[in-house]
This record gives sequence, C-alpha cells and structure tokens, in this order.
Amino acid sequence: MELFLELYGLYEKGIALLQQSHSVRSFTIDFFCNPRHCISFNQDSEDWEGMFDYELFREKSNNDAIFTQNINRCLHLLRSMETLINLRLRNYSNYQILMAQKLTVTILQSTAFMLHSRFANIANNKLIYKADKISCYMLKLAAKMGFVSDILYLVMYYYKTLKHKKARKVLEIANNKFQQPYLMYMSDVDDIKVYTAEVGGQSCSTKMQRVVMGDIRLSKNINYIDELKHEQRLIGHIEGNIDISPFVMLLMLEFLCYRQFYEYTAAIAIDNLKDLVEEGDFIRPCTRDIYWQILGICQQLQEDHCAALYSYIEAPRQDLFHNLKNATKLRIRSLYS
Repeated sequence: MELFLELYGLYEKGIALLQQSHSVRSFTIDFFCNPRHCISFNQDSEDWEGMFDYELFREKSNNDAIFTQNINRCLHLLRSMETLINLRLRNYSNYQILMAQKLTVTILQSTAFMLHSRFANIANNKLIYKADKISCYMLKLAAKMGFVSDILYLVMYYYKTLKHKKARKVLEIANNKFQQPYLMYMSDVDDIKVYTAEVGGQSCSTKMQRVVMGDIRLSKNINYIDELKHEQRLIGHIEGNIDISPFVMLLMLEFLCYRQFYEYTAAIAIDNLKDLVEEGDFIRPCTRDIYWQILGICQQLQEDHCAALYSYIEAPRQDLFHNLKNATKLRIRSLYS
C-alpha cells in the first residue's frame, strides 16, 4: 500500500517529475524554456511544423459539417456560437477555439446567402437594402476569420447581386493572396522556409487567416450563383455538397465577372482554367468531374459549343465523386435547344 501511494504521488506530479532527474533534465530543459524547440529525427524542424499544421487544418475542414437547412437553423447556430464565445471559450484549448472559429465562418457564409434568397424577391426596398448590408458584413467577417480562400464567397455574393465592380476589386485582392509562396493547400507549400518565416510559431488562428487554403464548399440547399444551380440540384453525392478547388473557383469567377465588360481578360481566364483542368495542378484527382463540368459551363457561356460539348463528355469519364451525370445530360441538351 505504501508503495502504491508513493507511485501515485509521483504520478500526480506529472511532467514536472522529469525535472527532478538530472539525466533527463539535461534533455528536456531546452524544450520547456522554448516551446518552439522540437527534436529533429533526420528531418528539418520546419517540415515538422508544416506537416502538423496540414493535418490539423485538414481535420478541422473534415469536421466542419454543420447542417444549415434553413435560415432559422442558421440564426439558432449563430446565437449558440455567440453564447459559446462569450461564456466558455476561455476554458477551451486553442484547438477547440480554432474549431469554433471555423464553424462560425461556415454559419456566417450560409446565413448570408440564405438571407439574400429570403429577401431578394420582396417588394420592399428598405428590407432588401438592410438584408444586403447584413449579408455583406457577414461575408466580410467570414473572410477575415476564415481560410484565405474564403474571400471567394464574398466575390460570389457580389457577382450574384450584380455588384460586378466590387466583385472585380475583391478578385484582384484574392489573386494577389493566392500567388503567395507560403500558402498551404492539399498538404503542399511552395516554400516551407518562407512558410515558417511567415507564420512559424504563431497561433493556429493566425495561420488559418493568413496561409491556409481550403476547397470552396457549396451546400445543396443554398443558391450561391445561378451558373452552378443545376449541379447543386442534381448532385448525386451522398452529402449533397460540391467541393471546388479555390484556384478553379477563382478562374471561373474571373471569367464570369469580366466577360460582359472585358472580353480579353475573360478569354485569358478561361484559357487558364482549361490549362488547370487538363494539367490537374491544385486539383484533387477524385473531384475532377466538377472541374470539367465548370469548364464546359464557361465555354458554353462563351458560345464555344464544340469545346463545351467535349468538356461535358469528359466530366462523366472522371471519378464520379460528385456523380453529376444528370446535370451533365441537362447541360448537353441545353447545347441543342
């Protein structure tokens, strides 16, 4: 019994017990004095931080699955998150706070588009103006709190509400952000040393806002832009979401926002989109079906029906991650109508 109590007393001391051993203390003192210090196993410590960050943000993205079927549900979730932030987050770990931040971004984005859909067709300009102002504020806040790529939701909203000048201005900002060498997308970073110099040792929240890219997720029950409404409605994926590479979404939005005003810029955007889809850079191989579909939509809007038909035929030949066969058939029929 005395031995058990002695051992349990050592157990209660926790990690501080290691400091009582002179031989162990010589190895651990550097770590306790410098939290950023890590033990390298034939690999640069910079790589370890990048690998950890990728796995962390991948986990947060996979767990970002809030079911926002209507605006009342969204408002309820927003109130819940507000209560959580005001009362409880101070007792949570950094990783729990990060998850709450990611979920809040998703709720804000869903609420903004649902709010617009609810008030878009009413005969009250004052209410429409107020709803639009609130939606813009939510999307700007989401872009500030979320991934670097979340700025594209604001571009979609501006395009959807015919604010093309504002959409193009935000696109320029997004273009500049997407070209930085320290961005992380699909476990890839152009220059890990630049990544570490930019955000090494900073909080997870700061990293999420400054360097992390994520797919643009379009929920089935929310109308983001009319050009993808058939794909959203006829998707055969069990979760009902469309996941689009931010680089593909950027080029699609560039084409849509410039095609009526600057044809040359729109043509460059669609050429870059074609190269991106064909080469497969920055694209998840299992989701290539939606990218051929998007390319076909843009080519059809450009009235290049032969190229659009080729793209629509290619879409079902890819891995049917989104299962867009019905949407593809509808698109092909529209070429001949």
